[in-house]
Amino acid sequence: MNEIKVGDRYKFRGSTGIIRYIDGQKSDAPVLFETDHYGIVYLFNKKGQWATNHTCMLEKICLYEDIPIDAPVRVAVSKDSRWYPAHFAGMLDGWPSVWAEGRTSHTANGMRTRWPEFSVTNLEEVL
Repeated sequence: MNEIKVGDRYKFRGSTGIIRYIDGQKSDAPVLFETDHYGIVYLFNKKGQWATNHTCMLEKICLYEDIPIDAPVRVAVSKDSRWYPAHFAGMLDGWPSVWAEGRTSHTANGMRTRWPEFSVTNLEEVL
């Protein structure tokens, strides 16, 4: 398993969530994983193992790692609302972000934002 970092998104027992806290640098350091839907917190070690002798492991979610910065995407307040064109700005606190006001990395002065809904315009064209 790759290095676990605060803000990374993972899946465990069918639930998705985010790494909230890591207590130390050792491989057996406690790691807190919080689920998205109910806010349930599980304790793992930095190897991604649940407790010490269990075989349950965290599975990293890598939905957006192949999308290049500045790739065209769409964002919306909800799935039923109007979608707006934007440009991908990487991950922010474990979630995909876009450059502010539809800009790109060249003009946004580092300002990024997150929207509740995010969609890749055409992944085949982007990659």
